[in-house]
Amino acid sequence: MIFVRLDVKSTKLLERFQKIVNSLEDLSIIEHQGSKLPDVVIFEVGPDSEKDLESVEAIQRSPSYPEIFITSASYEIMKKALKMGIREFFSEPIKKEEVEIAFARYKKNLEHGKPQKGKHGKILSMLGSKGGMGSTTVAVNLAEALAQTGDSVRICLVDLNLEFGDIPLFLDIEPSNTIADVTQNILRLDSEFLSSAMIKHDSGIYILAPPVSPEEAEIVSLDGVKQIFSLMQGMFDYIVVDSNRSLDQIAMVALGLSENVFVITQLDLASLKNAKRFVDICLNMGFDKPKFSPVINRYDKNADISLAEAEKVLSQKVFWLIPSDYVTVVTSINQGKSFIHTANSSKVTKSFKEMALRIRGKKQKMSRLWGLIK
Repeated sequence: MIFVRLDVKSTKLLERFQKIVNSLEDLSIIEHQGSKLPDVVIFEVGPDSEKDLESVEAIQRSPSYPEIFITSASYEIMKKALKMGIREFFSEPIKKEEVEIAFARYKKNLEHGKPQKGKHGKILSMLGSKGGMGSTTVAVNLAEALAQTGDSVRICLVDLNLEFGDIPLFLDIEPSNTIADVTQNILRLDSEFLSSAMIKHDSGIYILAPPVSPEEAEIVSLDGVKQIFSLMQGMFDYIVVDSNRSLDQIAMVALGLSENVFVITQLDLASLKNAKRFVDICLNMGFDKPKFSPVINRYDKNADISLAEAEKVLSQKVFWLIPSDYVTVVTSINQGKSFIHTANSSKVTKSFKEMALRIRGKKQKMSRLWGLIK
């Protein structure tokens, strides 16, 4: 039996959760002042969110720390909850199937002796400041470069451009399953099922493909994406995400879970201003600035805008410079292979390899110009 405590203030919401929890097998609602300790606490974060989140942190510090599920009408709270390590979030109106899925996953973790918390792989999101910035090129080549950094590092590449994902084209693969197929079968989700739904590329990286049509993209759910990323963090060392620029709920989950968000831009004023605007929007939504790292793609030292001027527009230092190499890029895309396979000795390939080493902390003092001057 799983004992559930409902820390829910709203009478209507409390009645909704009582009805749902009482309808599920092996669950029992316990009182606040009862003798039994809860296994799971469903906690409502209301208008006084700061005080409520402090209460959640107090529960997390307790010796008998139960699992916490958060419910709130605010997407801002969802982002904060993700940062606190909370993996289950119910947005209002509450849906029975989402609560059922959350408890099914909790039960599965108990059965397999897998703790909900622990060491997680790092999620790295690639976001173009506007269309045509090369975020897919960066995601594909960075993933393969990370795979070559040694230590049997496990890499996953996720195409989160749900309507116009190009990773299968860039790597010349024809996936039989997509992220939509996984979310449709979310009750079956475990490491074995997820692995079978991905393609293992010749490079060793695993790829979760995007939907094949806009209709299929609509199937992908917020809860499904949360579960997929949570499971991936226990399976891989790095999850490289080619994301989209729309700040919808699914994008927010990816950003919230990401250790780094690489904002891909170029040395033109429109691209730089868009990058700055995007970061500012995210900061206003509660994200931390150190999470965002500008990357200049197709860098040319003779461009009209200098690096110093670019950093002034961005109001922060650029993390990395990827040199301009039109021939190598086009050849790579046309062949459906990464730079490592089509032009291993090129300057742009060396830049990605050095960027991967820097991300892994193998060369902490490396200059962002390293890949350009070697």
